[in-house]
Amino acid sequence: MILVIDEHSYEMAPEAVTEILKMASAYIPKGIYAIEDDGYVELKNETFETAEELRSAIVRYRMKGLRVHCNL
Repeated sequence: MILVIDEHSYEMAPEAVTEILKMASAYIPKGIYAIEDDGYVELKNETFETAEELRSAIVRYRMKGLRVHCNL
């Protein structure tokens, strides 16, 4: 599985990526912390003022066929 952080990419086992996603979740209280596609995960740091803005961003990513990891 490929993990992208900023402009750096790392190849990791899926279990390691899962652990990193758990850690990232703790640091983003109201926002998107990662997007995922087949074998590809990109860490994000997108925070939003309102839940409506967050939902709108989630819909945009999902329309592209991406799985969104977020905290509401």
